[in-house]
Amino acid sequence: MSIEVVFWIAASLSLLLISWIILCRIRCGKSQGEKVPLWERIFLPAGQKILALITKAGRKPDRGLYPIFVRMMGKTEGTRQYEDFQSRRISTLLVFLLAFLVLLMAGTYADAFSEKTDQLDLTRGDNGSAVKVEKAVLTVWNEGGSISKKVTIRIPAKEMTREQADLLLKEALEKLLLEMDGKTVRGKVTLPTAYGQVKIKYLSLSPELIRSDGQLLKEPGTERRELYLRAVLEVEGYTEKTVLHLTQVGFSDLSDEERIDLLAKQIEDGRYLEEDRVNIPERTPEGEVMAVSPALDPHPEKVFLVLLLLPFLWIYQEREARKLWKERDEKTLLRFPEFVGELIILARAGLSLPLSMIRLGEDYRKRREKGEKIDLLYEEVARIGEEISEGISFREAVREMGERTAIPKLRQLCHILIQNERKSNVYLLERLTELSDEAWDERKKRVRELSETADTRLVFPLVLMMAVVLMVVLAPSLISLQ
Repeated sequence: MSIEVVFWIAASLSLLLISWIILCRIRCGKSQGEKVPLWERIFLPAGQKILALITKAGRKPDRGLYPIFVRMMGKTEGTRQYEDFQSRRISTLLVFLLAFLVLLMAGTYADAFSEKTDQLDLTRGDNGSAVKVEKAVLTVWNEGGSISKKVTIRIPAKEMTREQADLLLKEALEKLLLEMDGKTVRGKVTLPTAYGQVKIKYLSLSPELIRSDGQLLKEPGTERRELYLRAVLEVEGYTEKTVLHLTQVGFSDLSDEERIDLLAKQIEDGRYLEEDRVNIPERTPEGEVMAVSPALDPHPEKVFLVLLLLPFLWIYQEREARKLWKERDEKTLLRFPEFVGELIILARAGLSLPLSMIRLGEDYRKRREKGEKIDLLYEEVARIGEEISEGISFREAVREMGERTAIPKLRQLCHILIQNERKSNVYLLERLTELSDEAWDERKKRVRELSETADTRLVFPLVLMMAVVLMVVLAPSLISLQ
């Protein structure tokens, strides 16, 4: 099978897969409910369609692809949440399959169409143009038939003539003299190394003052210094030489900022270091008074770094706080059905609601003294018992607990307790029983969702393993095709 055939197969499969995914999305229509990511809105309908085709609505469970699907994906209760979960897993596999086909197309495109040229262009370009590279097939015919081999032909540009070289050298020399000759320099000289195709090299004729790369060897003195450099211009083996004349400024020609920078550099480089001490002169070469004094370094960059980190620290703390509040709510909701059950048992035993709260709080404190972990819900219950003991009314203590927690189910319980306190509701046990049943149902639902979330984390490792298997299986085939 040729590379071209592989490319067209991958292209056809990609086109069919994309068309089918778009068709499933159009038939699905607008989705209701919460917002979902873009890739999920596109690929999820296709995943639901594949799941429906595999399972066939539960018919013929021992035939077709359904047993294989159950062994690969696992099977739990046939709930809507489980079907959505499996549909998302299948849609993820579709994404990786489409990505694999696209990468296969990209990898085979160059080899599939590199030989699709009508004729070769073997003409050499003008001087200065880039080297052309042509891929061709060399075929030799003889009595036994023909044999072919791929070849790569490098086609360099035409060589330069003397007239062309002289013209380029003349133009480059004019630019160099205009830019550098007679220039007054203060620090390191930036020497041009090329003008177009013309390369330039330098040789210092004042080696005690300047190097060939333009680095000055002496700092500005009391008088100006004359510097000389020889420049050699070269293009395609043709050369031209010239001498550049530069002038280094004296100390008096420097600005105030440049002079103090020079003096500071001399001090830091140890210019005034003697055997016993650093002896800094009292005056500059120009006769200006010079002195040094202690300096306090407030490290402003550290203060700026701390100020820069404050927004990130605030965002991190905000995320951690939200995470803690979410964990608190999760633990409270999981513990809530047991608390309502204990409250119902005490109420049926004849205890009033305030005494029931005090009893539950005291039992929790005893468990805490024995080493039991902190329970956020029972911490609130124990606080209600303490507030009642201090003289706060039961109604006020329960209302404050609902405001502190801000959990819907706990607020509903507080509302039931307050209504019973106000109106002496004879149906208290029935309402608490209904609330307990609802809480147990929600707890079961939440536990099921957490278990499905744990299974979702295994999708990426499974897909990664599938990709590795595909690479191991297809690599020998692709290598043999080349």
